[in-house]
Amino acid sequence: MKRIICLILAAVFLICGIIGVLIPIVPQIPFFIMSVLFGSAGSQHIKTKVKKSRLYNRYMEKYVKKIKILSVIFEEKGARSVYEEKGQRGNKQ
Repeated sequence: MKRIICLILAAVFLICGIIGVLIPIVPQIPFFIMSVLFGSAGSQHIKTKVKKSRLYNRYMEKYVKKIKILSVIFEEKGARSVYEEKGQRGNKQ
């Protein structure tokens, strides 16, 4: 169910981004970014394509490691392991 919702949202944001290209008042870049994020969350194929792209390796890889929500989407570990790591760091202090 999550996969279907993510792919539908990716398609909606992609359409909004295309509309933004056609109508100059509507911003297109945030819609394209959201489309890639939801597409990556919903499809392993899209995630693999994005991670192999030159733009991802050049600009996004360092931010994905810093920002937790992006690491949940693009890295192999799921949300549960990210929160478990956070809890373990909190217990060490």
